Amino acid sequence: MKNLVLIFVLFFSVLSSYASSTDASRFAAKEYSKQTGNAQVYINVKKEHTIENMQKIGEKNIPAITFGYGDMKAKKCRKTRISYICFLDDDYKPFWSYIIPTK
Repeated sequence: MKNLVLIFVLFFSVLSSYASSTDASRFAAKEYSKQTGNAQVYINVKKEHTIENMQKIGEKNIPAITFGYGDMKAKKCRKTRISYICFLDDDYKPFWSYIIPTK
């Protein structure tokens, strides 16, 4: 019985940690990892907003912008508070992101 409760608690803790990341934050973390050459980084989202506003940047239409902040953690590094922004394409999938370390 004790093991069953432990498995139940672990399952929901993993599920809740996965729910705290979004498509935009996962995309931003993946792009940041590629640019810096670091191992996989993880962003724990605190707040995130999506603004739907059709804009044209160059030849690309941007129907929405997602921005937010949270904590970024990489292996063997301290947790860092960051802000991020992602541009979304016509299918509302992120195609560009930028991460800004904050205090």
